[in-house]
Amino acid sequence: MRKLTKHILTAKVSLVMAIAFTMLLLYLSLMPAANLPDLGINQVDKLYHFTAYVLFSFLWFIYACLFRKIQKNLTFNSIVIALILFGIVVEVLQKTLTDYRMFDWWDILSNSAGILIVYFFFKYHKTKLGKLSQQLNV
Repeated sequence: MRKLTKHILTAKVSLVMAIAFTMLLLYLSLMPAANLPDLGINQVDKLYHFTAYVLFSFLWFIYACLFRKIQKNLTFNSIVIALILFGIVVEVLQKTLTDYRMFDWWDILSNSAGILIVYFFFKYHKTKLGKLSQQLNV
């Protein structure tokens, strides 16, 4: 019972982190782009998108790894689909809710690339991550 409680608490903390980052990402995606730092690189926003969605998907996959010990039917594939759809919805919201942000297919591609990199990392290292979580008693 104690081990199950520890799994649930750890999963709840990772869920809170994933939701908090999701809200932050939504806020940053809808605020004026002029407030973001300029690194002097052409199309630097694609790097921002890629990096943000790597972290975004990493947090959700960590949650999935922890939660899967409780809920076996949660799949990585469903998470990938949900995250990519989130990125598409955010791009649509940028066009419809703001007059200072634009819909951009390249942003969706950058977002999706970040998500897929993390997806393949977790798929490739699934057994190693399972062993690590057992060693850590998580």
